[in-house]
Amino acid sequence: MAGGIAMLATPFGKPLFSTGLEMFCYSAVSLICLKMIVRAIEERMEAEERLETTRENSDAGDALSRWRLENLDKDFSDPIGRALLLNQIEKRKRFLKTHSYIEDAESHLKYLENLLR
Repeated sequence: MAGGIAMLATPFGKPLFSTGLEMFCYSAVSLICLKMIVRAIEERMEAEERLETTRENSDAGDALSRWRLENLDKDFSDPIGRALLLNQIEKRKRFLKTHSYIEDAESHLKYLENLLR
């Protein structure tokens, strides 16, 4: 179809090889531009996911800290405290999956899991 359109738009004196070469070059440039756009969209989506996991992890940590400050006499055997701690562990694991560049990431996770015992 693109070749047919190119033939209609091409002056009569222009050789067919040069028209085909132009179409190939235009297609190659379009493909490169499309790949760049797709990569930019993928990076944007990854950044949004990292931001969301950061928010979730922060919110879960804030809820757990608030509960601990309000309930100094209770430990994590309390159902509410246990649920908040499990939520924090879950959110931290997801956070660590999306932020793979964090070094020694497992140490805080192990600390939280030890609080459950």
